[in-house]
Amino acid sequence: LAAWDKAGVARPSTWTPVTVDRWEGVLYDVGTTPARAQVRAEWVESGTWIDPHLSVSTPQAIDEARASVLEVLKAIRVRQSR
Repeated sequence: LAAWDKAGVARPSTWTPVTVDRWEGVLYDVGTTPARAQVRAEWVESGTWIDPHLSVSTPQAIDEARASVLEVLKAIRVRQSR
């Protein structure tokens, strides 16, 4: 949030910690129309850090936007290479 403040980016209207499978992150909304739900998540394993930022914009209700962005996160598969 400090980096957002410094850059003049609007703060999110909600900020909720989430755990999805082995992802740890935060789900947040940006108060725009259409509704935009976003998630930043991390997966740390085998000395590697994966840090996606996913965003879903939809004319549907914000609860549906949140569910959609979490479904995208759930669909990401991580496997260790040999």
